[in-house]
Amino acid sequence: MKFLIILVFIPCIIGPPVDKNSKKGPQQNETLEDWNLGLEYNKYLQEVVQILESDPDFRKKLENAKVDEIRDGTIAKELEFLNHGIRTKLDEVKRQEIERLRHLSQKQFELNNGLDRKHVKIPQHLELRHTSFEIADLQKLIKQTTSDLEEADQKRREEFKKYEMEKKFEKEMRLKSLNDTQERKVVQEEMEKMEAKHRSHEKLNHPMTKEQLEEVWEEQDHMDAKDWDPKTFFAMHDLDGNGQWDEDEVRILFKKELDKAYDPNNPEDDMKEREEEMERMREHVFKESDKDKNRMISFEEFLAETERDEFEKDPGWDTLDDEELYTDEEFQKFEHEREEQIKKLIETGQMPPNYAYPNIPGMPPPGYGGFGYGALPGGPMPGINPNGVPMHGSVPGQPAYPQFAPGQPPPQQQFQGQHYPGQPQQFAGQPQQFAGQPQQFAGQPQQFAGQPQQFAGQPQ
Repeated sequence: MKFLIILVFIPCIIGPPVDKNSKKGPQQNETLEDWNLGLEYNKYLQEVVQILESDPDFRKKLENAKVDEIRDGTIAKELEFLNHGIRTKLDEVKRQEIERLRHLSQKQFELNNGLDRKHVKIPQHLELRHTSFEIADLQKLIKQTTSDLEEADQKRREEFKKYEMEKKFEKEMRLKSLNDTQERKVVQEEMEKMEAKHRSHEKLNHPMTKEQLEEVWEEQDHMDAKDWDPKTFFAMHDLDGNGQWDEDEVRILFKKELDKAYDPNNPEDDMKEREEEMERMREHVFKESDKDKNRMISFEEFLAETERDEFEKDPGWDTLDDEELYTDEEFQKFEHEREEQIKKLIETGQMPPNYAYPNIPGMPPPGYGGFGYGALPGGPMPGINPNGVPMHGSVPGQPAYPQFAPGQPPPQQQFQGQHYPGQPQQFAGQPQQFAGQPQQFAGQPQQFAGQPQQFAGQPQ
């Protein structure tokens, strides 16, 4: 159904191969109960869609409507023709949403001991002047959902850019922290070897070309090469059986390609980059194949792709390593800001001088080459990304003393005067580190072991 076109922004996953022998498949509307688009009004959105879908006449009008009529909310005028029972259900759902918003406002008032209206986020996904569900409510819900999902993509790209700049910054700071010339040389050479090893992966196929899809057909779906059939392939990967591929179903098609360049067992491969690579592939496929721009790929659109001349020609896929993710000017600005942050942290005793920046993806750990480093206090702490893949990383800029008050001496001074050869000074109570992710920016909340890494820009 076309109304679902804007409601399919699901957190990225790396799904299991399709079992061609499985006899049980998801029903068409089975995923509605599991919707979690990361939107603050997710439950309200889900209930409105379910109620509208229950009306056969409205469903038919939506299926015959033009995409622009849905995206700009024009289709909402058809609410005038809904039967009384459906309108009553919509009125009740809106009443419950308004009540929820009232409770949120009351909580904010209690927390702030007064409501600062200049900073209150006014809900944009429903019309507040009427308690009944009107045409304006559906128009607002469609437009706000579309806007929020597009904004989430943009935030993800910006956060990933910061992530890459932070990783470069930490690598440079690690090298600067090494006072021993020979040690710096050994670490530099190992870092270059790891980078070269990461880049030495086999060439990735271009998404949605025959070679790429046939590889999925044979290696992921375990089908015979001579039996390749676009119609069968589409049906096998239409996991909810609604006749269209949503973004989640398309992401699963990239697993074999991503495995070539990003292996969670290799320290030189960054799983955060794997996630971003998958999102870049997803955006590219929808840009090329989703002709009506409804965030879904129909069988007709997929079949049209297989009939293009480009389908038979695979130019390969340029990974993130081949892209310029930020300019020199952007990095210089970022570097200056981070240096100022670190300077303040050192001055206030929240970060030791010559901090070694441990657990950076694509860089050997502190102590590499036998230069006398012991394990960092507490050791690395395992984390898990949204796809269940073990991550590695550290937390930058976090206070060594959680109860440390600015202007007051730290509660313990064990680090002062105790500096072992070749080993960076560590604070007592230094927070445990995560593995494979660069450190977070000063002032950001710390992640905990076992908690899934949030995708940049993705609402929690």
